[in-house]
Amino acid sequence: MQRSNVTYWQCTVRPKRNPCKALVTQRNGKFVKNNVLHNHSPSTGSDIATKVTLQVKKLAAQDLFKPASAIVDDVLLKEMGNAPCPSLPKPAGQDLQAKALYKSLVTPEINLSQFRFHYR
Repeated sequence: MQRSNVTYWQCTVRPKRNPCKALVTQRNGKFVKNNVLHNHSPSTGSDIATKVTLQVKKLAAQDLFKPASAIVDDVLLKEMGNAPCPSLPKPAGQDLQAKALYKSLVTPEINLSQFRFHYR
């Protein structure tokens, strides 16, 4: 939420019942938290989940022709290995995010010489 030179950052844990009201105000580059504490415990691995999501989007923007599922698999293996992470979105969701990013970046002006055609 943003008003003039102030940005309000609210906790993303917002169920319909009992949403978390923790808030941080950003004004002129300074951050000030409100008096309300989070009403929930931190989700395990949320830092890794955020890192994976950002990395998937970054790589998807760099290589528009690599399948989104391959990008997601590469990032998950690199960042996590076999470790479980309950906060991580499902790979199918990550895949959809990458595909949506592709759609927003691909324009009709893309040079067709970038494509390889396989005839059978």
